[in-house]
Amino acid sequence: MDDFDRTKRFAIVKRHSPRIRNSGLVKKEVVLLLNPPARFPVLRDYYCSTRSKAGYLWHPIDLLALSGVLGDIFNVAILDCVALGLDPAQSVRRIASIAPGAVIMLVSGITLVEDLAFARMIKRNVKPKKILVLGEPVLSRARQLIEAETCLDGALFDFLGLDAIAILKDRFHDVRNAAYRAGRDILLRRKRPDSFFSLGRIRHDLLDQGMYRLPPLMTPPFASVLCSFGCPYSCAYCNSGRNSLGYAIRDKDDLARELEDIKKNGISKVFFRDMNFPADGQAGQLLEVIRSKGPFKWTCYARPDKVSEDLLMEMAASGCKLVQFGVESKSPELLGRLDRFLGPRSIETAFEAVKKAGMEAGAHFVLGLPGQSEQEVIETLKWAQSLDPAYVSFNLFQYRSGSKLDRLDEHAYPSNNKGSSRGRVPLKRLMTLKKRAYANIYLRPGYIFKRISKAGSIQEVAELSRAALFLLGGLMKERMNN
Repeated sequence: MDDFDRTKRFAIVKRHSPRIRNSGLVKKEVVLLLNPPARFPVLRDYYCSTRSKAGYLWHPIDLLALSGVLGDIFNVAILDCVALGLDPAQSVRRIASIAPGAVIMLVSGITLVEDLAFARMIKRNVKPKKILVLGEPVLSRARQLIEAETCLDGALFDFLGLDAIAILKDRFHDVRNAAYRAGRDILLRRKRPDSFFSLGRIRHDLLDQGMYRLPPLMTPPFASVLCSFGCPYSCAYCNSGRNSLGYAIRDKDDLARELEDIKKNGISKVFFRDMNFPADGQAGQLLEVIRSKGPFKWTCYARPDKVSEDLLMEMAASGCKLVQFGVESKSPELLGRLDRFLGPRSIETAFEAVKKAGMEAGAHFVLGLPGQSEQEVIETLKWAQSLDPAYVSFNLFQYRSGSKLDRLDEHAYPSNNKGSSRGRVPLKRLMTLKKRAYANIYLRPGYIFKRISKAGSIQEVAELSRAALFLLGGLMKERMNN
């Protein structure tokens, strides 16, 4: 059974589900998919955590994906305590009212101490039979977490659902990509997902769509959708690549059914959560699915050197409005040392091509990368402004659990998860440069005028104003703290 084919396992789940669903003799167990409370707005999903910088919040894609595969076997509930603004006591009361037999819970390197304390609180007060966790800490510390926390019964290395079913059903011989408690033993199996996967019916209806927003384009309601899992590349600082999470592509018919359901529910905006869109070699098929089930207004992440002018034109014709690029740094030498081989000209070309196609471009940067000098940071920030992005995110470097850099430095995680104390630029200086960069881009009169003029509705203007106030408040708070 160790070589049990995951595709056959999915087929078995789907084939038996009608009998389970329709039988009056079987009462399905309730499984709660949980984003636990936090002291500040935090995004925990996809084995990567960050703080919300401008009041944005997207759906926890891990929990949505699990709702599809688990939904045929269990009664599924989703509780996003962060989006609801619940404190731990309120969250426990809400969980108790759901009375789950099992809980699958997100954890984060940013909030790990609080997350584990909350898991203990759930076990003590609600007493579910099993608690499973997923999130970036499990990629390198799954066994240690389960050993240290008796309330935990397993840790998932992907959110494609089949290992969760196997652990919850005590079918441990079917586990392929998880760590789990089996009696007195803690076992770990690490086999990355197969090339293709299906998710079933995603339960978007279990989340209040009005709670999620992603300025400047994704005003509520919008849906978060997955076309692939992981990333086909393996940058040294990232834990999402083929050598960490793995890489798999979603079945196109399965994706089409989800987009059809989204459209029927009156949602016409989609945030494709793929690490790199379109999925490797799948551009034509993906865009055809989007066109056939739309029209949709959508945004995605893409790699600058993998989008041609022709592809961008096709994306725009399919409804894409914003393409977000992982730029990270202007220095090709620095990026090359981190296994990301991009030069500034290829990035500039991608931005020009996006704008030529009638779309807007967003940019993500990492400050304080290993070996990065202060002058390199300053040059990158000046360059960021010249790219004229519609959306920009400046992130402080942190060791990602499961990344190549994390594996090379066994002491890196989680002690350094607030920034790059090992880098050449002091953390306090990085914070100052980051605040200045946000102000230089977002608070320019020209940028503000452009955003208001491009807004398609009063709602978009309101969302932009809300994001600006959130950002200003954060900058003022940091200034007072410093």
